[in-house]
Amino acid sequence: MNARYLTFDTPLTFMSWGERIIVGFIPHEQGVTVEVSCATKGMPNLMQNGRNRKIIKQFIDALSSIVQVNGVEVIAS
Repeated sequence: MNARYLTFDTPLTFMSWGERIIVGFIPHEQGVTVEVSCATKGMPNLMQNGRNRKIIKQFIDALSSIVQVNGVEVIAS
């Protein structure tokens, strides 16, 4: 597969546990699928899940406005 990945890290601060955001661009016949994941770099925290989902949504919304295509969030089960 000819996928490309970008990784972003946020620092550990008073307001953040320090997140690692991974964005994958996976080409296929119909276009490109963008996969976004966000996880805490340090100790896992159940309270962090809401913040991770918010970061993913912000990224999808920003990318959607750039490429002028509506993003669809799919949650892994």
